[in-house]
Amino acid sequence: DALLAELDDSGDGLFDYRDTPARIHLVGFSWGGINVTDIAERLRKEPRIAASRRGISSMVLLDPFQPQVSRAVIPSNVFRAWEYRQTDTTAGDCSTSASLGFGFNGHRPKAKSENTACSYYNLDEIQNDVGHCDVPVVARKAALHNLLTLTDYAPWADHAVDCPVD
Repeated sequence: DALLAELDDSGDGLFDYRDTPARIHLVGFSWGGINVTDIAERLRKEPRIAASRRGISSMVLLDPFQPQVSRAVIPSNVFRAWEYRQTDTTAGDCSTSASLGFGFNGHRPKAKSENTACSYYNLDEIQNDVGHCDVPVVARKAALHNLLTLTDYAPWADHAVDCPVD
């Protein structure tokens, strides 16, 4: 409701042609990475938002993880998505002392639509000893580049893998 209130210039409780168009960008780390995919899905279904206004311009997921969710699912209303993850728990990683008792490792995402351009990067192939809590720092330049230009980060282009479509 807070996002809808921000988008609703006309004050009529709707986000439609009467309101200023907006580009929505979502970013989430760890559990928040899964949460932003849920936000995008809710926006995709929200009846108070005109269908033409339900798109998410970009989404960046930083090692998204929740134990009950095997991987992030990128909703069909997301135009461009990037995921940065690590796959090997490093010694002393912050996630090993979390209440679950094991390290958090991101899994490759799935896109719900062939119209979503989606790439993921295994940061362990780019830098050594990347732990779960290191991902936002390690991926910061790339993620900001993605959000500001809506393009891939050229220095890591050789490591990009297309997301499978579900």
